[in-house]
Order: sequence, then C-alpha cells, then structure tokens
Amino acid sequence: MRFDPNSRAAADLIIVGDPVGQSYRTGETIRLSVQTAALGKVTYACFKDGVSLAVSATQSGVSGARTTQLTVSGAKAADAATYSCVVTNDAGRVVGRAVEALFAGDPTAPTVSSQPTALNLT
Repeated sequence: MRFDPNSRAAADLIIVGDPVGQSYRTGETIRLSVQTAALGKVTYACFKDGVSLAVSATQSGVSGARTTQLTVSGAKAADAATYSCVVTNDAGRVVGRAVEALFAGDPTAPTVSSQPTALNLT
C-alpha cells in the first residue's frame, strides 16, 4: 500500500488501478490512466519527473494533467520520463505508483536488404 492502512484515508480514498508504463516512438500517443475508489470530490495531479504537469501544462500535446487520464500526443524523445499521479479528497492524499514512458526511437522506413532474383518458370 502507498499509505497508512489504518488512516481514515485508507477507508475513503484508494487507487484501484495504477497506470502502466509503456514504450513509444516519435509521434505516437502516450496514455496513462489511474482509477480510484473514493468518497466525495476527488482531485488529480499528474507529474513528470516530479514536476507538476498542471503547472507546466503549456507543454505542447499534453492534456488531462488534472484528470484520471494523462495524454501526451505527438510524443517525442523529451517525453521519456517517470510519470505519477497524486489523488486527493477530504480524507487525505494517495500517491500512485510511478511508471516510465520509454522512448523506443524514431520510426524507420522499411529497407530492401537484398534484391529479388529472377525465376524461370517452365
């Protein structure tokens, strides 16, 4: 668990589905989501390498920094990072499991490694 299981927050706020890390290529979309079970109003704050994305959400292609699903459209190498989400309600705050988005490189065009050979059909 990520918090004291004996606290009031344990009864009123829990993350039931952590985001899953992923690898991506240039131009693809990174989607990270979190699911909670909570009473009352819940707020979300997503982080990239420990920096709040809600504050730096002017970053191109980033949406959902204060929701259950963070999306980075048109991802590039600089988007490779450790992402996390903090969930808060009146009962307290829970920090979700940090996950990595790994840059897998630029997509490459297919290449011909050898030329085809002629066949004689008789």
